[in-house]
Amino acid sequence: MEAPRTMVLAGVAAFTRVCAYDRPGTVAPPNDNVRPSRSDPVPQPRTAPDAVADLHTLLRAAGVPGPYVLAGHSLGGLFVRLYASTYPGDVAGLILVDAYSERLETLLTPKQWAALVRLNVRLGTDTVEPIPGYGDLETLGYGKNNVVMRQAAVNHAARTDATNRFFTQPIPEADLAGLLISAAGATRAAT
Repeated sequence: MEAPRTMVLAGVAAFTRVCAYDRPGTVAPPNDNVRPSRSDPVPQPRTAPDAVADLHTLLRAAGVPGPYVLAGHSLGGLFVRLYASTYPGDVAGLILVDAYSERLETLLTPKQWAALVRLNVRLGTDTVEPIPGYGDLETLGYGKNNVVMRQAAVNHAARTDATNRFFTQPIPEADLAGLLISAAGATRAAT
């Protein structure tokens, strides 16, 4: 019998302050029921800079002091990288989990990229759809923010290159706790 797992949010919250944020228009399907975002709805479609500005405003309004260790999954990975490039003094570290990379477009052939975009458009990434009783589903346009992130990477090349070298390598599970504790300690020391 397997031992029960500690969820990441609860595990990290045991030793430092943790804030979770649902971007407007996102949904979570717990137990086959769709739960809309806990954030207020906003007009769609959106851009990556919109998402970054929202997060920055939210952290300021909530009085959450930085620097921050930001974690991003999937498209959220692009957003936290853009946040770190836009507000480098506010970020102590990044945790990227299966993060979307703007470099995917350049790693594929033009034909492969076009096929991937068509697939995602057919799956609805570019279509504004209402969420009953809430507002619109988050809509960003597949790959349309790649140029924004590439420019941010150029503008902050030294910082971004160092971050990418460190965070694109898999982190052994045994080292993850030390990484989070170190990052949390850096955040605490600055507050």
